[in-house]
Amino acid sequence: MKKRRPIRVVKPEQSVPFDPLEFRLTLMFAMEAGRKPSPGFRPTELKLRLKEEDGTSKTLQFTDIPINRFGVAVLQRYGRRTKKYSSFMFRVFALMDLIRSGVLSPYYYRPAHREGEPSELHDAVLDVAASHPLTAKGGFEREAFLKALAKASARYEPSPRP
Repeated sequence: MKKRRPIRVVKPEQSVPFDPLEFRLTLMFAMEAGRKPSPGFRPTELKLRLKEEDGTSKTLQFTDIPINRFGVAVLQRYGRRTKKYSSFMFRVFALMDLIRSGVLSPYYYRPAHREGEPSELHDAVLDVAASHPLTAKGGFEREAFLKALAKASARYEPSPRP
């Protein structure tokens, strides 16, 4: 059996920035893959062995749920470019944390009104999430993120007519 090279995950604060368009396209691709089971994105075929500091290891078997299908889609998108993969996932989790915290005003985020309907997210939120620095704990520093968001959203405002 061929021994696989271990995947090294970068620390959150070492995450690479993304071009906003690449970030959006990867997000849309992975969200679509997460919606329903498909032959191309089977998390149940993926196992992850974690090596502990004491030398022991633990093997995790993934289940076929939306977030795992999402992660497998991102893994397939970036392959062995683990710095890109882990950077993207850290950014998505940090964005989810911001949304759940309620710090984004209704101008930037509106939850779905009914099951199956999409939530609405301002484009500037994704622009900032694509490249804003992450903390050592894998989140966005909220005040700095909101300041960057206000600045980025100004680019989306219609210019006054003469």
